[in-house]
Amino acid sequence: MAEDLNCRCAIIDKVMPVLVEINSGREASKTGVLPEEVDDLVRRLAELQRIHVQGLMTMGPRFGNPEQPRPYFRATRAAFERLSAGNLRNVTMR
Repeated sequence: MAEDLNCRCAIIDKVMPVLVEINSGREASKTGVLPEEVDDLVRRLAELQRIHVQGLMTMGPRFGNPEQPRPYFRATRAAFERLSAGNLRNVTMR
């Protein structure tokens, strides 16, 4: 999908800002890349000239206690910081 978007953006001379969705809770009802796959996906997206990764997003699992989903958001934050430090072309984590 990203390669197709990259080609379409080239046709109209546009750079598309994108967020990468992480399925941090590994829920079948949600989409997104699994946490252990996010670094590889962002590195592959960084190779596309018309795609600019600007951040990550996630929806943690629902719990009654608001403290229970915190580890999922912490994992996403760790990925954000790791990718920010990677100095990848076309990646500006905001």
